[in-house]
Amino acid sequence: MTTDSIDQGQDRVTADSTDQGQDRVTADSIDQGQNRVTADSINQGQDRVTADSINQGQDRMTADSIFEGQDRLTADSTDQGQNRVTADSINQGQDRVTSNSTDQGQDRVTADNVDQGQDRVTADGTDLGQNRVTADSIDQGQDRVTADSTDQGQDRVTADSIDQGQNRVTADSINQGQDRVTADSINQGQDRMTAGSIDQGQDRLTAGSIDQGQDRTTIEKTDHGQDSEIRHDRSLSRQTDNRQDRSRSRWSDIRQNSFSFKNELQ
Repeated sequence: MTTDSIDQGQDRVTADSTDQGQDRVTADSIDQGQNRVTADSINQGQDRVTADSINQGQDRMTADSIFEGQDRLTADSTDQGQNRVTADSINQGQDRVTSNSTDQGQDRVTADNVDQGQDRVTADGTDLGQNRVTADSIDQGQDRVTADSTDQGQDRVTADSIDQGQNRVTADSINQGQDRVTADSINQGQDRMTAGSIDQGQDRLTAGSIDQGQDRTTIEKTDHGQDSEIRHDRSLSRQTDNRQDRSRSRWSDIRQNSFSFKNELQ
């Protein structure tokens, strides 16, 4: 069908959608897994973050962040895991996100839609089976959608979406499957971040951050051992001075008393 329809099959989505799978996100997203994210996101997993995000896994960060683990941070972020984040996003899965989106699955979405199945959607409609839709529709299966829809399957997303898996999303959508995301999204998988994020894992910190783990610290420290020794020396000096002063005062008092007693006898 070329108009409003319900599509169920193996479709590809090119607009706003819901992507669940192995997508790649390049923009704002939430990244959890082994994905690469190039925008604001929260990265959880083995991802690289290049923008403000929360990274969980073995990631590398490039801006100020809160660091927990053995990660390297180069931007504002909180990195959790072995991931590298390149933008503000939350990435969950092995996806790369390039724009605001939520990507879940192995789908690629290029426009607003919900794609479920192996169908291609190009307009408003609902596609049931292996059909091509040319307008807004609800696509279920392995289809490709070029307009507003919901994509669940092996689709690619090119706009805002939520990315969960090894997918790349290029538009606003919620991608579920093995999709690639190119806009703001939530990426869960093995993504890479390049901006502010929360990094928890084996990263190295190069900017302001809170480091919790096996990291190297280059800031000033306070040595309590030397402080206690200095206090001990002061206490000894005060005790000796007090004892000397007391002994002298008593000796002078004894002499004065004996002298006055002799005068009274004379």
